[in-house]
Amino acid sequence: MKKAMQSTSLDAYKSIDLSRQEKIILGALATLGSRATNRQIAKYTGWETSTVSGRMNDLFKSGKVIINRKVKDKETNRTVIEWAQNILK
Repeated sequence: MKKAMQSTSLDAYKSIDLSRQEKIILGALATLGSRATNRQIAKYTGWETSTVSGRMNDLFKSGKVIINRKVKDKETNRTVIEWAQNILK
């Protein structure tokens, strides 16, 4: 299922030095209100959570995303990271 991308998503997609998957994840994060968990991004993109987790780890190491806060996942009842775009990078 394709979804229309907002201009913020397109801006994130055009970021340089990122893999295709990282660009898609940043676009999804922007579309989801600039804050989301791995599971929320996985649902949006249709990817496995493990795929998103690996790319988020890379984006975190490069400073493109930051930890916004820890939240309870409503489906698993586990504490998970809610990521946010690093607007300073």
